[in-house]
Amino acid sequence: MCATIKSVGFGGMVVARKAFFTRDEIFEAADTLLAAGDDVTARALRGFLGGGSFSSIMKGLSDWKAERIVPG
Repeated sequence: MCATIKSVGFGGMVVARKAFFTRDEIFEAADTLLAAGDDVTARALRGFLGGGSFSSIMKGLSDWKAERIVPG
């Protein structure tokens, strides 16, 4: 279950955004950024996902790096 929160966006419009993302959503976003040749950072992931907490994104990013990036 994912919570949604309302925030005021550009032009004063109220928009709903997800308060957190699943590990799979973060992995998919990271894979997409990498395939596009973009740097996979917490800031890039947050922008791609449209929000979310940096702490959850950092945890997902750390897990993604451990599983997807092969050293050497």
